[in-house]
Amino acid sequence: MIPEDRRAWYLVALIIVLVLAFGALVYFKIREPAARPWDYGTTPFVPGQSQYGIHRGTP
Repeated sequence: MIPEDRRAWYLVALIIVLVLAFGALVYFKIREPAARPWDYGTTPFVPGQSQYGIHRGTP
């Protein structure tokens, strides 16, 4: 009985990890422009700014 329970918990943990990894991938793909400060010369995302930051042309 213990191996089946352990296998079920491994399956649940694997599903949780896959869902979290997929969610993080989608999240960072969605906000990728704001998450690369070296492209725009600003912090990743500050509320009140535009998504692409203030200094868009600076390296």
